[in-house]
Amino acid sequence: CGIGGWSFGKMRDHPDNPTASEPTAAAKSSRPLARDRSVSKVEPMKEFLAELSPDADEGKIWKIVQRLSPKEIQDAIAEIAGKEKPGAYEEWLSALYYRWAETDPMAALESTKQLKGEFLADAMGLAVLCSWMSRDAEGAYISLKKDKDFWHEARDMLVRTWNKDTVFE
Repeated sequence: CGIGGWSFGKMRDHPDNPTASEPTAAAKSSRPLARDRSVSKVEPMKEFLAELSPDADEGKIWKIVQRLSPKEIQDAIAEIAGKEKPGAYEEWLSALYYRWAETDPMAALESTKQLKGEFLADAMGLAVLCSWMSRDAEGAYISLKKDKDFWHEARDMLVRTWNKDTVFE
């Protein structure tokens, strides 16, 4: 893929290509190299606060959330929960809760119950369950089977993880 992209870029910028235009010095310097995999130099929480918007791009949301520490994730959730309409930030909250559940699913799930609005609490609870089930389906089910708020969703998600080789386990 890298060679193909490089070749296409070279072909596009070739002087014989009638659609090619000479890139400016600024464009040349801002063009990332294929092997440049550097992460943003901005602190993740500052970037989160700068980019926090109801209509943010989902890819950008995940790039930022992946860089947040567990403590910063909790701070970010508190920031959104304190807004007038936290439901407008559902994509952000979903990514934050999913990521939090990777490190502490019980705390993340308990936090969802504090959200205003039953729909938002349920949706974020499902984000936590999706994350937890993808890592430890049995553990998640065992932990949640007595939880009156989420046991049925945990059961349904566990059933979806079954296949012909694991159905009797």
